[in-house]
Amino acid sequence: MSTQTPAKPIRVRFRQSFATVAAILLMAIGAFTIAGQSWWYTPVMVVPLVALWWVIRTGVDVDAEHLTIRRAFGSRTLRWDEIEGFLSSRGRVSVQLVDGGTLRLPAVTPATLPRLIASVDLTKPSADV
Repeated sequence: MSTQTPAKPIRVRFRQSFATVAAILLMAIGAFTIAGQSWWYTPVMVVPLVALWWVIRTGVDVDAEHLTIRRAFGSRTLRWDEIEGFLSSRGRVSVQLVDGGTLRLPAVTPATLPRLIASVDLTKPSADV
């Protein structure tokens, strides 16, 4: 009896780092302290909630057919034939589109770019016959 493991990952996800979540937790503690001073300061609690929403929502999903860029309020899905390549400059990674445009990839850093490129190679259907 043998168990088979899939040779190709179905989807690779890139999300914000845990350090960002820890910073938001510290921000929430500070906001709670400020909001506890007077009811006038309670709107300060909205800032960590918005930051947490941003961290949970933003990222990049890579699968065999698409690259999906998820933003805080919306997403954009690109087919592989729409993508010319990836650009890295000043700590940010962008995708170069065939039509000449560029889109920034949230949660992808120059350090994780090789993993993204490797996942593209693993998820793309093989052209070998």
